[in-house]
Amino acid sequence: MLDILKTLFTKDNDVLAEAQAEFMEMLERTQAMFKDAKRGVWEQALTADERKELYRSDRRVNKLERSVRRRVLVAMNTMGTGTDLNNCVLLLHVVKDAERIGDYCKNLSELRDYDERDLGADDVSATLRSIADEIDEIFAATLPVMSPHGEIDAAVELLQTARELCKRCDRQLLRIAKCDKDPSAVTVLVLLTRFYKRIAAHLSNVLSAAVMPLHKLDYFDERELEGLTDNS
Repeated sequence: MLDILKTLFTKDNDVLAEAQAEFMEMLERTQAMFKDAKRGVWEQALTADERKELYRSDRRVNKLERSVRRRVLVAMNTMGTGTDLNNCVLLLHVVKDAERIGDYCKNLSELRDYDERDLGADDVSATLRSIADEIDEIFAATLPVMSPHGEIDAAVELLQTARELCKRCDRQLLRIAKCDKDPSAVTVLVLLTRFYKRIAAHLSNVLSAAVMPLHKLDYFDERELEGLTDNS
């Protein structure tokens, strides 16, 4: 599938190339949104102006999603079949995940409305902060993977890491359920864990577009991944 993505940059296909560029902008913007939201959770609460800017970025991401869809529809109605059709399906698939990441970043920025207190440094909070750092790293590595120079091995490794983060979030919820924190603190921790899991899951979906065949997008097939790395 990574080879199909690369054709968007190398073919004389302006409509799909522009759609791909807009998708990459969506990833770049949501990465910046996540960094800001993460800072607002773990460091200092975002100011009113910073939150407005984050919401403005989210609206831009939504607009880009609609633009990509429009360009893809134009391509599907004016171009032939084969790789172009595969590209169309692929782009329609990944833009919805990028858009959802933006929504969850916006949700993260609102968590201090539930409880303004610092999250502290106990085991639960330390684990969640570690998860946030790993998501940040996955984000940073996903952008080059989805570019023309992306490497299949890197995509597979990132996909596996993102999937493991989802499992860690599930385990974290069990720990939160047994903690003795007050209701407002528990609410923040549960929502934070949920939002991190969903962001990791949507990044996993995006990465699956680079390594999985079209009919297995969003799925994690170990046998498929082993075959990819064995042949690389």
